[in-house]
Amino acid sequence: VLIVEKNSKPGGYCTSFEKDGFRFDSCVHSLGSLRENGALRKIFFDLELDKKIKIIRLNPFDTIIVPGHTIRIMSSLKDTINEFHINFPKEIENIKNFFNFITKTDFLTLYIKLKNKTFKELLDEYIFEEKVKAILTIPLGNIGLPSKAASALVSAILYREFIFDGGYYPLGGMQRFSDGITEVFKEHGGKLICSTKIKKILLKNKKVLGVISEDENIFSSKYIVSNCDIRQTFLNLIGRDNVPYKYLKLLNRMTPSVSAFLVYIGVNKNLNKIFKEKGNIWYASSYKVENVYNNILQGGIDSSSTCILITSPSFHDSNLAPENKQSLTLIFNSSFKNKKYWENKKIILSNSILKRAEEIIEDLSKYIQFKDVATPLTLYKYTLNYKGAAYGWAAIPSQIDKTLFPQKTEIEGLFLASHWCTRGAGQSGVSTVACIGKDTAQIILKEKI
Repeated sequence: VLIVEKNSKPGGYCTSFEKDGFRFDSCVHSLGSLRENGALRKIFFDLELDKKIKIIRLNPFDTIIVPGHTIRIMSSLKDTINEFHINFPKEIENIKNFFNFITKTDFLTLYIKLKNKTFKELLDEYIFEEKVKAILTIPLGNIGLPSKAASALVSAILYREFIFDGGYYPLGGMQRFSDGITEVFKEHGGKLICSTKIKKILLKNKKVLGVISEDENIFSSKYIVSNCDIRQTFLNLIGRDNVPYKYLKLLNRMTPSVSAFLVYIGVNKNLNKIFKEKGNIWYASSYKVENVYNNILQGGIDSSSTCILITSPSFHDSNLAPENKQSLTLIFNSSFKNKKYWENKKIILSNSILKRAEEIIEDLSKYIQFKDVATPLTLYKYTLNYKGAAYGWAAIPSQIDKTLFPQKTEIEGLFLASHWCTRGAGQSGVSTVACIGKDTAQIILKEKI
């Protein structure tokens, strides 16, 4: 098996980089679904990654800060419910029922009940207090949608597999997770070629023959798995003239997810002494979360009111920053704009989001030693994801049906394995993508047998 990777290292969004002694995670900030019987846990131990990667679990995993309330998502669901009880005692029975429905209902029942609903419709069934609805909508930043647009099924799975079973972090940073998988792949005879971009998938009579790289190397193969952007796969690598009409129609109709704007900061101070919250911090300065996420979905960018996520690799692993210093990443969902827009707005937006962070981390800007910014164009540059999409297809009810873009395509020998596959319950997130990859491999193995 040969993997041809465009970038200098494997992992896509699940990578890390180092600047001035500070180590940052490019996009993915933690893992989920590693509990006993969790989907990612089975893959993790099947590959014996436990022998290569040490995983810690944050507790709390997420802390949600809104006006008048701070709620911590703990590793224990009971403790999380207690956090809500302290803040919203009159709503606690409704919250318990809501959480129990998400965590204790079998997947088939969830699928039947939620497939055609939005998360707002689900919230309205259980929750009365509007502030609680807003707080429960904030983690939808992980899929970049307001509750009125987000699939209830995808949102429920997000909560079950990543919010309530989240906060797992590989010591050494997220790159360590990708590197561990790569090591296992090579140990089993696989070959990896990096810094090589494929320019065409070779076909004959609607059957794959191999691929050709930009430096004109040809790699012949009976089976090809595309893990890149689906529009790149069909429109560029295959070529529009060779793509079945069904796929062209879907590509024109379907909507990608929003992108992200990230500010990477290295600070020359140990923030443990001035900021007590650990883990990942969601901060919203108002309860108008629905409006904020909807504005992004409609193409707007307003850093003065958006919800921001603050992560810190060095809070989890002190070796990821110089002694008594800290690495931070400030993240908010963003729509896609052209190069000129980001040239004019990148610095303004990064300063604005830094000012927002100072509302909860006092004088943060005084301690900055290093700062860098990734815009949606940066995400596009490294992944070629359509419009810098952070989560593949937008997780709306009409776009989650597994028959839309399944792993096996109508082109003989061509398979898909990425967050652009539709799986029936959403397609973004490391655990979901890992399961898609595993399923694709099993489909190919069955065909070979």
